[in-house]
Amino acid sequence: MKIFAYSVREDEVKYFDKLIAEGIDITYISEYPTMDNVELARGYDAVTIISNVLTKDMYDAWASYGVKSIGTRSVGFDHVDTAR
Repeated sequence: MKIFAYSVREDEVKYFDKLIAEGIDITYISEYPTMDNVELARGYDAVTIISNVLTKDMYDAWASYGVKSIGTRSVGFDHVDTAR
């Protein structure tokens, strides 16, 4: 599984780097997902975010790029459109 991580904070980098060293296929950036950078997840199986608000256009774009799941690194999920 290939994972693209948005909004990676400095305190998370060591954990992502450890997973990468263990062979997990993860690419990460510190930027929040926007329509200007959703294409970075093209060809990935999953994306992970923090408490970013996602739009229908983002969901549709990721789905068209082959993204099959979205994980959130947050306590809640009120920023995720669960009706979609």
